Amino acid sequence: MIKISITGIEQLQKKLDNLVNTELPKMLREALDEAAIETLQTMQLNTPIDTGLLLESEKIIEPTPLSRAIGPDKDPAYYAWWVEAGHHTVSGSWVPGQFYVQRTYVEIEPRIKQIFRNKLAQTKI
Repeated sequence: MIKISITGIEQLQKKLDNLVNTELPKMLREALDEAAIETLQTMQLNTPIDTGLLLESEKIIEPTPLSRAIGPDKDPAYYAWWVEAGHHTVSGSWVPGQFYVQRTYVEIEPRIKQIFRNKLAQTKI
């Protein structure tokens, strides 16, 4: 008869519990916060400025444990979508979109991926 004994299962279970319940949520929050700040900064660099209201209204909106939204506050800058996508004036002429949000996404996407990779690599197991 062959007998196999495994030791350290309890320690492994404690480490896995710590990883899932503490370290990964902490890493996710830190990565989301860092990515949101860098996205906001990039968006502000890309924002066209006329009166400055659109730029001043941009912020991190409604953060949740699993997400961050970045954009203009729609109360003072209700026209943000028109600046992004373009619009017709009262006289009927077309004002082309600035696509500053789209440009921000294209610029920041590789950096966001890197932020998450770095944070995951730093996570203590």
